[in-house]
Amino acid sequence: MLTIYTDGAARNNPGKAGWGVVIVDPENRHVVELGGASPHATNNQMELTGAIKALEYVSAHKEYVGQKIGLYTDSSYVIRGMKQWVSNWQKNGWQTSQKKDVENVRLWQELLKFSQTKDIEWLYVPGHSGVPLNERTDVIATQFADHKKEELFSGSLDTYLYDVSVSEIVKRTTSKQKTSKTGYYVVLRLGEVSRYETWADCELVVKGVKNVRFKKVADAAAEKVFLDSLLK
Repeated sequence: MLTIYTDGAARNNPGKAGWGVVIVDPENRHVVELGGASPHATNNQMELTGAIKALEYVSAHKEYVGQKIGLYTDSSYVIRGMKQWVSNWQKNGWQTSQKKDVENVRLWQELLKFSQTKDIEWLYVPGHSGVPLNERTDVIATQFADHKKEELFSGSLDTYLYDVSVSEIVKRTTSKQKTSKTGYYVVLRLGEVSRYETWADCELVVKGVKNVRFKKVADAAAEKVFLDSLLK
């Protein structure tokens, strides 16, 4: 399975910006780093661009065709978009539930184009938590944002300077993203009900959000009891 880390950076957000990517191919014992800059962009735009550039690169190389992909990002914006929002945006003509145009729609459409024919697991990793490849992509992105020369690696996995193993932080974080075998999470916000199989997915939606109620329930009957209690 290919392991991909992506990141984006924008000075003053928006401002001078950059993106970084590390692609690890254990099967062929190869690592490649990618990076680029933009004179003016937001952090979210660069996060999307990093993921796009990574998958564009994979699409252009036959040796990667058919391989499963684990794509790690510290952007909850990218994770939420690909795991929760995109399908509804498409159904609604690329409008949000509030009937507003989706921000960065062209980038979302491009990311969808490169991802829809691939077997990708979208995985959130905490930023600045000491995960080597997450830190490396951050360096690449910020160096490009600052217009500093950064030598990008492309070569044997055996000579790569950074630890590509899955760290304990990543294991703990991604394990929380696995499907729960018992129950699911119900979220009520602005009169709309949504459901999530894991706490990690639910947390991305409710953390720091006002006027939202949520609860883990065992089944549809328990969900009804919870929702009815909010209407009393």
